Amino acid sequence: LDAKDGKELWRQPRNEMTSWSSPLIVKIDGVAQVIVAATGAARSYRLKDGKILWEQSGLSRNVVATPVASGTIAVVANSYDTRAMMAIRLGDVEGDRVLWRRDRDTPYVPSPTIWNDQLIFNKHLSPILTSVKLESGEPVWGPLRLNALRGMFASPVVANGRLYIAAQNGVVAVLDAKTGESLAMNQLEDGFSASPAIVGRTLYLRGDRYLYALRTADE
Repeated sequence: LDAKDGKELWRQPRNEMTSWSSPLIVKIDGVAQVIVAATGAARSYRLKDGKILWEQSGLSRNVVATPVASGTIAVVANSYDTRAMMAIRLGDVEGDRVLWRRDRDTPYVPSPTIWNDQLIFNKHLSPILTSVKLESGEPVWGPLRLNALRGMFASPVVANGRLYIAAQNGVVAVLDAKTGESLAMNQLEDGFSASPAIVGRTLYLRGDRYLYALRTADE
């Protein structure tokens, strides 16, 4: 749709069982594309006219995690029925588009996050975190269990080298993104299903009861 007046610009039919995943827009070689992960396949649509640029099967039912991308690599994942994660090469590709695959410890609702050359994600809905190299899928740290957390629907986020994870039991964990070392466990009288949001030096948390804006005391 045209954001100015709501006029329909293009429509592309999809034969899909289900998809809860949000679309991800990236620009590769000057062409904006929309990446959508779903049951039948992860697909890329040209933003200008909806033309399918590529598609890659390999996920299972109920894909919820939103694709993430850095440079010319996108990652899609799910853990409903079976576990699957794929790193997909973007742009003009000869041969197999999949750089690597993973079939364990993959996320269900929370989306992965990318920091520098690392991909960080949790296992299903549990507070078990893993970091791998984005280009190869090789382990960096983890699996790491955070026993203080219960129930993960929020996606992890990274700022200034710190990984923030909010859980449904009200605990917000802070880890060193590079090593996985625990830096802090903060208990709030609330529960969190929404992902933390970072604007400048302020961390926003939307809880079941309150909206929080957090920053250092000297600001």
